[in-house]
Amino acid sequence: MSTPATSDITPRAKFLQQPSIYKSNVEQLAADRSHANFFDKSESYSKISNQENTCLLFLIQITINDKLSSLVDQYTKGTEAYNAVQTNFQATEYMSQYLSCTK
Repeated sequence: MSTPATSDITPRAKFLQQPSIYKSNVEQLAADRSHANFFDKSESYSKISNQENTCLLFLIQITINDKLSSLVDQYTKGTEAYNAVQTNFQATEYMSQYLSCTK
C-alpha cells in the first residue's frame, strides 16, 4: 500500500485531518467582541485574513447538509459561501411567508 505524497493532500483534507490547528482562527471572529455581528455587515469581511476565510469555508463545507453542498462547493471564500447559504434561506423564508399569505 502506498501513501499519497504530501503535495497530493488538498487543503480541505488537511483541515479535516487536524481541524484543531485552525480552531483559533475561527474563534477570533467573536473573541474580541468587535465582530459580534460580523456577518451582518459585508464590509466587515475585509477584516479577516485569507487563512481565516479558508477556515470558514471548510467549516461551512463540512457542516452543511449534503443536499445543500452544491450551494457552497463553487466558492473559494468562506464569506461567499456564507452569503450563498444565507441568500438561499432568506429566499426560502420569504417564499414560505408569501405562500402562507396567499392561502
